[in-house]
Amino acid sequence: MQIIPVIDLLNGVTVQAIAGCRNEYRPVRSQLTDSVDPSVVLKCLDDVCQSGIAYIADLDAILKREPNRCTLAELARMELNLMVDAGVQSSDDVQDLFDLGLEQAVVGLESLASREAARDLVARFGVDPLIMSFDLKSGIPLASYEPWSHMSPMEVMQELIEIGFRRWIVLDLSAVGTAQGVPTENLCKQLRGLRPTDEIITGGGVRDHADLRALEMAGVDGVLIASALHNGEIARLHLGDL
Repeated sequence: MQIIPVIDLLNGVTVQAIAGCRNEYRPVRSQLTDSVDPSVVLKCLDDVCQSGIAYIADLDAILKREPNRCTLAELARMELNLMVDAGVQSSDDVQDLFDLGLEQAVVGLESLASREAARDLVARFGVDPLIMSFDLKSGIPLASYEPWSHMSPMEVMQELIEIGFRRWIVLDLSAVGTAQGVPTENLCKQLRGLRPTDEIITGGGVRDHADLRALEMAGVDGVLIASALHNGEIARLHLGDL
């Protein structure tokens, strides 16, 4: 199981995400560095995790503001495998990310406009460079496409499986940065039962080493972590025990 450090970008700096309340996000405070420069913070996180992979959320783009293109292009030049959520709504948005030098695009349920838009993405790019971020808020699908917001998580997942997605981030925004445990564990188990060979990543609320072991037992391939790295709860010594 991979430990995947997370960088949340807002107004060009790294911020601390808490419970999805984006209007309250503030520049990150970390035991790893005094800097809020995304490239510096990302290097410090990678020094701890040593996984060679990271997840970047461009919150400005997700909030339909001006994307952090220059910052993303700078991060793309680092020798890391980056998964980037920049509020993808269409194939053009994915192509914009690839033009910046990025190779993997996160397709957020929160941003995706329709079933047809999802089908177009898979038809144009295939499934390998696309990661479906199955966004929830307190267990309810956080979907831009209205019909999905009234369906159960598994019903929406079934539709996305039929469309062709094979890589997943299962994330409940209400848990992010709260250190109260990961509420998506059972949903990940259900998805693993349906899709034995799919890539499944989760996160949000990771407290400690015990949470990581539980997620590994649930069949998760990767875990997104930010707060527990910044506050020192999970350090290189603990990661080496996994």
